[in-house]
Amino acid sequence: LAQNGDAVLVDVRSAEERKFVGHIPGTVHVPWATGTSLTRNPRFVRELEAKVASAGGKDAVVLLLCRSGKRSALAAEAAAK
Repeated sequence: LAQNGDAVLVDVRSAEERKFVGHIPGTVHVPWATGTSLTRNPRFVRELEAKVASAGGKDAVVLLLCRSGKRSALAAEAAAK
């Protein structure tokens, strides 16, 4: 979907994970949690809205990505609200 331009792929992992593990080219980065203690990002929804709007438009399909699926599920729940 993302490769065809039908969705925006958002990486919700921390900046540290992206740096040391790597990332998928073309993804939008909006961390669900930050720092080594993984403190929840209080600006997540605002950052997500802004970055998705600039990447794919306000009505874009959004796919969230993390290592295990736990953070992306929490992020999706917050975004849906």
